[in-house]
Amino acid sequence: MRTTISIILFTCFIPLVQAYDDIGQLPADSITPLFSIEKLKQAMLASEPSSCQPHLKDLTVVKVKYIGFDEKEHLGCIIIHKELANDILDIFKTLYHNRFPIADIHPAGRKPNTTIAYNCRAVSNQPGILSQHSFGRAIDINPLINPYVNGEQVLPKEGKPYVDRHCHHKGLINKEGLVYKLFEAHGWDWGGHWLDVQDYQHFEKRANGEKRNPLGYGNHH
Repeated sequence: MRTTISIILFTCFIPLVQAYDDIGQLPADSITPLFSIEKLKQAMLASEPSSCQPHLKDLTVVKVKYIGFDEKEHLGCIIIHKELANDILDIFKTLYHNRFPIADIHPAGRKPNTTIAYNCRAVSNQPGILSQHSFGRAIDINPLINPYVNGEQVLPKEGKPYVDRHCHHKGLINKEGLVYKLFEAHGWDWGGHWLDVQDYQHFEKRANGEKRNPLGYGNHH
């Protein structure tokens, strides 16, 4: 049974990887509705969990330029909700012109330090609650350098050396820095401000102006 499941997952994964390769041909500084890219549309409809299927029609692909940790220019694609596409394009243009370093941008989240927006998954430590990433309304930037911290839990686990936010690291986000100021100016919330956990990589902009309770999901006052 395990072999059969692995074959099915691998078969579904191949078209999605190929579709991601195809969107690499999109022009820089562009916004393209996801459902207008037929191969990507069909691959995601075939592979994404049913809980996220209704939201796929609202997604766009934003092609951005960025400066890598190697100090060279790169191109990457960010899958984001259509209402937030202009925010993302404006923010990443400014980050590029200011040469803020980003390790990697890819919709598959292929490395621990890959910047990624859309990702169909539950909230960390909250099974059954869809993350804002599942709606294309959140982005994680340089996750290895800006880890999720919940007590002793650090995600990704390779991010433990970067829990101390007083140290200077390439690609680090803090409230005095450009990344935070740009997202705040566009009305996004930063996970580094939360009181129950600190999600330093995470910015989100919920529908209808809603906000996450900074005390956590179990607090409603």
